[in-house]
Amino acid sequence: MVGWAKKLRPRYVLDLMNTKSYIPKLYLSEQIKQRECVAWNEKLGSHGAWDADLCTTVLTVQTETVCECYIFSTFSIIAEYVEKPVLPDELLWISAIKYIGFTLSIMLLLFLAGIIVVNL
Repeated sequence: MVGWAKKLRPRYVLDLMNTKSYIPKLYLSEQIKQRECVAWNEKLGSHGAWDADLCTTVLTVQTETVCECYIFSTFSIIAEYVEKPVLPDELLWISAIKYIGFTLSIMLLLFLAGIIVVNL
């Protein structure tokens, strides 16, 4: 839908709460990074689908989301759940090579600094 067409249509402002008892508290933590308001559009696909173009997310905080929709329909909030990445433990041989490299580079740096000081 074109931006000017949205301005001409009536707008419905919805205040949807994110703290209902059926939402596990795990999902209400900071792991949800983005919430987006959507409305059901029967014209999409053969059976209908959620359409984000029909709604605008005005404000979203941890406990509520304010939506502005351009049709009167069934509304929902789509939330993006982001899991923290789990990094594997570093292998012992990689750690050993890393610290040997650090030690050699510091020793060579001190050696070259000593040569420069002696030649001055």
